[in-house]
Amino acid sequence: FPSHDNVYVAQMSAQPSTLAGFNDLTLVTKGYVDSIYARKTAVTGSINSSNKIFTFGNAFRSDSEAIYVNGLLQTATDDYALTTSGSFITGVTFVSAPLTGSKVNAYGVY
Repeated sequence: FPSHDNVYVAQMSAQPSTLAGFNDLTLVTKGYVDSIYARKTAVTGSINSSNKIFTFGNAFRSDSEAIYVNGLLQTATDDYALTTSGSFITGVTFVSAPLTGSKVNAYGVY
């Protein structure tokens, strides 16, 4: 995601197939854009072939998580269970512990 503080979004007319269809640009602040798109967060937990419990640096909105182990998207209930606080996801418990040296990444809307 760009590190700029502002993002400009084009508003299109009825003819979006041509560049002439752009009428104006609407300023959207970074805070607003960040709340719409999934973002990566820190994942805390020992990756030692036995630990299954991991927590997130930021809580995600319900049903917005994408969890990866070594670049492979994991499936809820098949690969992990969610840890929640109210309607927010705060971490995961894997069915099988990630092997030592694995990379665990989490993305979601927060």
